[in-house]
Amino acid sequence: MTLTYLLKLSPCLLLLHKANVVLEKFILWLTSSKLAANMQKTSYIILRASQGHFDLTNLQLLFRSHLATSALSAHFLGVVLQEYLSWQHINFVQEEITSGLHALSEPWHLVPPHTLITAYYALIHSHITGTLEECGVELDLP
Repeated sequence: MTLTYLLKLSPCLLLLHKANVVLEKFILWLTSSKLAANMQKTSYIILRASQGHFDLTNLQLLFRSHLATSALSAHFLGVVLQEYLSWQHINFVQEEITSGLHALSEPWHLVPPHTLITAYYALIHSHITGTLEECGVELDLP
């Protein structure tokens, strides 16, 4: 299970307070659901512009009295989110779409069109729309 919670606040102390409040609520939910978090996989990432200068030396997120570790990048629904928002995930999405196009080019004359459409949505469309949604772009689809 992956918990993804995006917070947008400034200054950093307010962000830290809000993040700790959210983590406390998540811990309560885990406890009431009789679930446990894997602390080796628990980390956080602070997304910011490369020109932003923030003092993050005292930033500490506590998760069940354990200090959560900071990460420089994270995979979220096929998108690579990086601390300084450098958009390097575009290469990953391009490789996935190229692979999907290659997979569709082979059997196009052997299968009915509805099968190709289903394969397109599974192999290609999900990467395009997922990336756009994660980047905050809304689509007006019919």
